[in-house]
Amino acid sequence: MSLRVDDLMLRFGGVAALAGVSFEAASNQITSLIGPNGAGKTTLFNVVTGYLRPQRGEVRYENASLVGLRPYQVAERGIVRTFQKTSVFPAVTVRENVLIGLHLQGSSGVLAVLRGGRRVREEEARLRQAADEVLALVGLAHRADDVAGALPYGEQRLLEVAIALGARPRLLLLDEPAAGLNTGERQALIALIGRIREQGIAILLVEHDMRLVMGISDHVVCLDHGQVVARGAPAEVQVHPEVIRAYLGSG
Repeated sequence: MSLRVDDLMLRFGGVAALAGVSFEAASNQITSLIGPNGAGKTTLFNVVTGYLRPQRGEVRYENASLVGLRPYQVAERGIVRTFQKTSVFPAVTVRENVLIGLHLQGSSGVLAVLRGGRRVREEEARLRQAADEVLALVGLAHRADDVAGALPYGEQRLLEVAIALGARPRLLLLDEPAAGLNTGERQALIALIGRIREQGIAILLVEHDMRLVMGISDHVVCLDHGQVVARGAPAEVQVHPEVIRAYLGSG
């Protein structure tokens, strides 16, 4: 299973946010997108996950086109994302946040839930256990009954990943997950990404922390002004002249 992006073009007015972007994110690998602010990384995430539709090009996952699908339809196909800004449900508990992410795994309809019954109770118990397993994976099991809005920022970032994992992704898109984290929280995130990969989940990562990117990635794609300027193994990309120019300038 892999994600394949071919010749994506997306313009906002006269500005080309994506200008012929092509790359592949292989299954069970960590593929990172890097580039300066405004390079098109988050725009690319929005196209892949159905929030934006390209004017040209194709996005395929497991040989099926994603272009034209709504975000929930993309999620149903196993592609789930996080966002740059922390996005949790602050007024409910940590466990209930993950249960919201698990809604795709439930099968009971509204009437069945209102009536109750053994089948509904069994499903609720199954989903609760699944939520607790996700919280254990991300290191938040001890926070399960706490209100999400009361968590410190770093743990809210972990909870956002937990909500995404609740949707049972086969490909997880992480948009700047290390933003705003301190050194300890960053190390916890790196360990978590490793555990997610061990679950057989492919990861597409947007991140500005180059030490993190180069330390965990199998493949790196560098964007600049909506175009791919370099791709390859981390050791190759970090010394590529176009990557150095994009980050440091040519003066």
